Amino acid sequence: MPRRRGAYLMPGAQRPINETNIKLAVTIAQACLPDLLSTLWALHPVRTCLMMVLHIVRGIFPAFRGYSQAMIVDEVSRAVIFEAEF
Repeated sequence: MPRRRGAYLMPGAQRPINETNIKLAVTIAQACLPDLLSTLWALHPVRTCLMMVLHIVRGIFPAFRGYSQAMIVDEVSRAVIFEAEF
């Protein structure tokens, strides 16, 4: 039934990713986000700032981790090539 047009989703079911559902998610976020941030700011501004900073750091960390792993792989390959020359 969920595949039929106009059918209801079961509780907890995921919505398919399509243009209509993306527009709905953006509309909900635009309506709720300012109220949520103002409520969090009113409750505890320091924790709100810390939460935002940590969220940004968590987003950057995988890129840094991938870069550092690439550097390790480069060093290992150089070591293997250097040992193969002798």
